[in-house]
Amino acid sequence: MLLWEAKDIVRAHFGGTAFPTIQLDHALTQGRRMIEEHANFWWMQGEKDFSLTINQDAYPLYSGDINLPNFKDARALSWREAAGVSYEPVFLGDHTKEELDVLYDTDDSGSPEVAVIDNATLYIYPPNPDKAYSMRLYRYSWTDNPAQTT
Repeated sequence: MLLWEAKDIVRAHFGGTAFPTIQLDHALTQGRRMIEEHANFWWMQGEKDFSLTINQDAYPLYSGDINLPNFKDARALSWREAAGVSYEPVFLGDHTKEELDVLYDTDDSGSPEVAVIDNATLYIYPPNPDKAYSMRLYRYSWTDNPAQTT
């Protein structure tokens, strides 16, 4: 079904064309959001590539290098060296930040081993990456209504 067809059905059911477009768009957005709150669906999947900064462990998800304003949930995380061709997995979500802060010293360095998302920030451990590793975040994102009505 096309977006304009869905809008016409709603307008026909709730009072013809007097239903303001801005309210209709808001209602459709909220209805889709309710469906997407229920689970992570295939149409919400995506990837985000970014690079680590040497000696930096915290990366905000909604700004900076990652910048995912519609981020919902992480699926997986992997890394490779900048000139490399194969990715290695980073264990994501199995621990809390508090646990990892105890397991790793503040001056530990090396390639990414484990990561955690805490308060909309991605933390990489060991906390001092020794190179600018290329990262790939597999994620779910909230979707937007299409800009075109077709």
